[in-house]
Amino acid sequence: MSTRRLVVTEIRMKLSNVMGLGDNTALDFLNSTVTQGASTFEFIESGHALVGWLHAAGLVSHDESRALLQMPISELDAQAAQARELREWLRSEVARWAELEKGEVSIDASVRLNELMAVDDFFRQLDSRGDLVLQRRWSSPRQLLAPIAHVFAELLSMGETAYVRRCEGTGCTMWFYDHTKSHRRRWCSMALCGNREKARNHRLRQATATSSERTAG
Repeated sequence: MSTRRLVVTEIRMKLSNVMGLGDNTALDFLNSTVTQGASTFEFIESGHALVGWLHAAGLVSHDESRALLQMPISELDAQAAQARELREWLRSEVARWAELEKGEVSIDASVRLNELMAVDDFFRQLDSRGDLVLQRRWSSPRQLLAPIAHVFAELLSMGETAYVRRCEGTGCTMWFYDHTKSHRRRWCSMALCGNREKARNHRLRQATATSSERTAG
């Protein structure tokens, strides 16, 4: 394997290089595991990694993440396992929902998301600027999936199905919300898939042209 290939693989293994490519927090959660060609990367392999993902996604603050990391590791890891199972279930739900023109939400999705959101515990506080701010009271690792459920409920209730798409890159599993003006986005990113697909198509055209010339000759 070449040095260049090793560098590219290392970059793709970093959460910071894929976080935000979905242009929607719910879709970024689907992208918390990424398959690029023959390689698959998992970004919530443990409870601590799940807390790190929630922080990177802006769903918990720095102080909240520090407090969450003090919870029992075994309980955090159990939530990470549930998060991975939830992610794949939501992936199939989003795929089904995105294919429908009106984006009807299934009863199963409503029930499961509502159950996860119901464990949340919010309260309001008056900050030093005189603003009322919403705070979350963390009492159990079970609540870790609640912020994820909230963003999926928002996607399924307010999202436009026509703009929720899979990356067209060969072997890529990433999803994104197309916020571009033309709504013609095709790739998770040009760096990860767009340039590679263009190069691949160029090679295929060259191979086809060469084959045609040999046949004609």
